[in-house]
Amino acid sequence: MTKKKAVFCYGSNDIIQIRERCENQNIIARTAYLEKYVRIFGGASKRWQDGAVASVVSHPQGKLFGSVVDLTEKEVEKLDVFEGCSSIDPENCESNIYRRITVKVKTVPGNQKFGIEDVGSFVDEFADVFIMNNPYSKWIRIPSNNYLLACERNIKQYWTLHDEAKTFDNASRDFSMLIRRMANEDEISFGKKFVIEGIYESNNLVKKYESLE
Repeated sequence: MTKKKAVFCYGSNDIIQIRERCENQNIIARTAYLEKYVRIFGGASKRWQDGAVASVVSHPQGKLFGSVVDLTEKEVEKLDVFEGCSSIDPENCESNIYRRITVKVKTVPGNQKFGIEDVGSFVDEFADVFIMNNPYSKWIRIPSNNYLLACERNIKQYWTLHDEAKTFDNASRDFSMLIRRMANEDEISFGKKFVIEGIYESNNLVKKYESLE
């Protein structure tokens, strides 16, 4: 049996895009989340109308919702190309656009749709995750609506609507996506790692400036 590696997907890498990039229509995704991390946006992608794209950053109260796919070594190498990651040195923080590291995720077998109330039935599993390196993660502009829709599609495939927003802010329970950017130098001097830039609702960015310590 071919040995496979689990890869955690939290951005535009939904099952459709993963199958295309890995050239395998039989790949199956599973519900998963990553504790003590949150989704942020940075850099600029020509493919996504020069808007920011997703990465992750650690946060003590974070819970990052997404999915896990099981890939062969060759399929991981194909995915590395799209993420600007060297398959020979995937953890390199300098030469890679995205580094690929191994983390512990919570997941379940199968591709059923779950809600936050079901997380007690999840089990630990090691999976690789792509994290954007500096200076590529520098904040330039907000993500495009098309990119946000792609991220949202990935989450909604495996998680019931709005669970992610509920975990961060009860007032945001009617919104499906929180948009964050890395804090600038002035904000960092006040001890803030990242800032909520806006909330995504009905294909529009609703401005709502808040800070997280």
